[in-house]
Amino acid sequence: MSKDKDRFPKDCWEKKCEHFHVWDMSIDDMRCLCDLLQLECDACDEDYSYVRCPKQKESEVEEG
Repeated sequence: MSKDKDRFPKDCWEKKCEHFHVWDMSIDDMRCLCDLLQLECDACDEDYSYVRCPKQKESEVEEG
C-alpha cells in the first residue's frame, strides 16, 4: 500500500501508530481516537472515513 492512501482509522490498525487508541464501548462497538487529529469515530465506520493521516505529511517533509 502506498503512503498517499493511509487514512484514519482504517490504516492505523496495522501500522500500530502511537497516536491511535481504541477502546471497547459495548459488546459490538469500538471507538477509535487519533491524538494528532483530535478526532474520534466508530470502528464500524472506518470504511466511510476518508481523513488522511497527518503523520504522512511529517514524513514527507523529512524526506523532501
